[in-house]
Amino acid sequence: MSLRVGLGGTIRPQKGTLDPAFLSAVIMGAKQSETPMELVAGFPDRQGFRENLPCEIKFVDTTHYDDYLRFIESLDVLVVNLRKDHYWYRSSGVVQDALSAGAYVIVNDYPVARSQVSTPVAVGAVYREFVELTTALRSVPAKLGSGFECRSLKWNEARTSKAISDTFAKAFVVHAS
Repeated sequence: MSLRVGLGGTIRPQKGTLDPAFLSAVIMGAKQSETPMELVAGFPDRQGFRENLPCEIKFVDTTHYDDYLRFIESLDVLVVNLRKDHYWYRSSGVVQDALSAGAYVIVNDYPVARSQVSTPVAVGAVYREFVELTTALRSVPAKLGSGFECRSLKWNEARTSKAISDTFAKAFVVHAS
């Protein structure tokens, strides 16, 4: 079984999706993994960046919202490279969409992004340097285990109203002490 690893969202200057060092780290991590990985990038074709993708990464046109949703829902893993000056204290919509679809997300180690993939349970990984991204990508099969189809259960169970209220209650008790 292969893992479908995606780079996605609208390509804007605030996102380093097409940064050559980032793409090289993703390709290297996929090649070094013992589990086969299919690399795909989904963004609107009208943006004209298709030719900037290395040949190891397949392009998926997500011009229409339904195409974008199908792309996100098809992923086992989403890998994101966000510019620090735009995302240090800001959440990422594509990260949220991927998590909601049950994908494992690897994202820059910025405060809000880290929180998106680790609170209240770990549903992804963070990296500071591209070498850490390569390592995180290689370790994804072990993190997901053999049940790729059940990957969203951990995310969803930890976000029930009861689980959230228990988290708040524990935080309140600790803060009140």
